[in-house]
Amino acid sequence: MNGIRFRLQRRPIGWAPTDEEIAEHGLDLQVVAELRADAENPQPKPELPTGRRIERAELAPLEADDQTPEQLSLPSFC
Repeated sequence: MNGIRFRLQRRPIGWAPTDEEIAEHGLDLQVVAELRADAENPQPKPELPTGRRIERAELAPLEADDQTPEQLSLPSFC
């Protein structure tokens, strides 16, 4: 399908390949029929989500554990 108009962008509403493009690129006739049916009765495309992350409430910091000793180095077994 290389070389068909609008190949790098969304096809405009109502677009279908021409007979020359169908012959040149050997397009499947069932796909062409679907494209032509869509062109005759175009449906608006659904809106895609923006991809923005949802703001979350900031969590309170954890309390320090003063009961467990802190390991500062690896034990030596020599």
